[in-house]
Amino acid sequence: MTDSSETKNCPYCAEKILVAAVYCRFCHHDLLNNDDKNIVAIPGSNRQTQLAAPGSLANPSSEVTYLENSDVTVTNLRILISGKTYALSNVTSVGVTTIPQNHSGAITFGCTGTVFGLLILGVNAILGSDGGKFFGILVTVLSIFIPIQLSQSKKDKYYVVIRGSSGEFNALWAYDKDYIESIAKSINDAIVKRG
Repeated sequence: MTDSSETKNCPYCAEKILVAAVYCRFCHHDLLNNDDKNIVAIPGSNRQTQLAAPGSLANPSSEVTYLENSDVTVTNLRILISGKTYALSNVTSVGVTTIPQNHSGAITFGCTGTVFGLLILGVNAILGSDGGKFFGILVTVLSIFIPIQLSQSKKDKYYVVIRGSSGEFNALWAYDKDYIESIAKSINDAIVKRG
């Protein structure tokens, strides 16, 4: 007879569960009807994994997919982002953060160039020379136009922020806010459904 406090690792998510458990409280797999013979231990650790065909999920009949695209797969058990897998049981919350782009370099360039161009025009006016007038106007106009273009081409970066017991990290970034928000919403839906 086993002690009621003895534990083992779940063969699906490798979380510690009671030996007498009939289902995993973390990944919700039914452990009594475990017909899978492809459960193996990961070498060098106490964790186990289920062998699966390349590119497929370990147990598709019990995994519900909330989002699947070329970079991201979100299910009720895991999050796969750019080839890196996160156990959903370790994720406590998800959010979106924005990193605004720094425009100070473009502004500095514009101000410096404009002052330099006006200085050239002023010196030419004092000396009564028409030779450098075109160059002064060109420098001034380019010093205004180029920073405006640089500032407009710089976009804010949006990050999916995953939080868990081990901390917070930026899991994925893109310039497309709607794309990042859809991923965060899918992860949040999976967390809510997990309970």
